[in-house]
Amino acid sequence: MTRNLKVYATLRSASDAELVAFCAGCAERGWGIIRQISAPEDAERYQEMLELCWNAASGEISEAAASEIVEQAEADLGSEEVDPMSQDFYGLQCTMLVVNTLAVYLNPSPERAELSGQTLETILSDFDFTLSGEVSRIVKYGDPQPPADRLQRVEQGAQRWFIENGVDGEGGQLTREFLDRFRAYCGDKANELSSAFPDVADRKGWDLLQ
Repeated sequence: MTRNLKVYATLRSASDAELVAFCAGCAERGWGIIRQISAPEDAERYQEMLELCWNAASGEISEAAASEIVEQAEADLGSEEVDPMSQDFYGLQCTMLVVNTLAVYLNPSPERAELSGQTLETILSDFDFTLSGEVSRIVKYGDPQPPADRLQRVEQGAQRWFIENGVDGEGGQLTREFLDRFRAYCGDKANELSSAFPDVADRKGWDLLQ
């Protein structure tokens, strides 16, 4: 699978605030999946945590509040055992996007920020595989990896947009105006991802819960 390696390399020189904003963007795009895959009460909880993610991106949440939320969420998520092929598993993976945003706010780490991007890429690559009829592409040794398919490309493009427009290594681009624009951009991408989900659910035999 072709990954967004140049983006993840750039995260190594991003500021702490830029890492949080990158993760918040991933979580916003994950909303396009979670709102279709999860029960209404779980989707509502995700929305509440998503607001906190954007508060963290703008520095408007206390560390104590973020820490309490992360500890509780990680305890709740860690106690659940689910089938990795089930829609509940994918719901948990998406939920980790909001938890990870707050975790990066508390302990900034390029590697942990990358985890948000990698998680969403993995989910969408799997959905692309499902939509392809689960036809594997064989890559011979020494040949280049094939390009990502449509849904993963949407995510990769969104990640690049943030790197190109929001990262200067000092957080200087992260004005309130920019964060609002970035969130709106991610919301559009979430809608694009969401529009493909009914077909994914049909092929996987999942229920649409929203």
